[in-house]
Amino acid sequence: MNTKPNLYDYILSMFVAQDDYRPEMMKPFISDKHYCATNGHILCAVKKKNTGLKYSKDKNAPNAFKLIEDFVYDREVVVNRDEIISEYFNSEHQWRTEKLPCEKCKGDGYESCKCCGNESKCKECEGTGSSDEDVPFSKITLEGEDIKFLDRKLTPSLFHRIIMTAFILESKEFHVKYLECNPTNAIYFKIKECEMLLMPRI
Repeated sequence: MNTKPNLYDYILSMFVAQDDYRPEMMKPFISDKHYCATNGHILCAVKKKNTGLKYSKDKNAPNAFKLIEDFVYDREVVVNRDEIISEYFNSEHQWRTEKLPCEKCKGDGYESCKCCGNESKCKECEGTGSSDEDVPFSKITLEGEDIKFLDRKLTPSLFHRIIMTAFILESKEFHVKYLECNPTNAIYFKIKECEMLLMPRI
């Protein structure tokens, strides 16, 4: 039995949740005849036979593959990876605000008086525990902080995982299915043996 991770195991690891609030989604899990990984905004499914590792079933994990099975679409296109990546990396840099922990209170929101030890709201961040900092944000179109793809606004960090999947699997193209009349509906991607759903930003 093969117990060494392969490319599909690595790809699944890119799609898991990164927070402790949903421990069942912090690792791939069994859903029907597939292994799935999701953070609630993007989903990746791979048939069990294609991974090197074996994953367990989690009773708290969502019935994720059913979302792919029930996916409704009326348009299907084949997208060239290099054309998309060219747009992606040659896009203009915009600016967005990123929340960073306040340096003075270290994110606590309160500071102690050096004389009496009483706590009061941090004057630096006004008790929020964070400060704002402008950071560069790459995008394809100039509409807010989103990538616009097939008239859907997508989160760049999530769309980037689709592109990375194509590179990892050395695929020059990916198949895309979507519902043209509903821009708030998910987009389906298939790259070799990976099936993915990506939710747009509303």
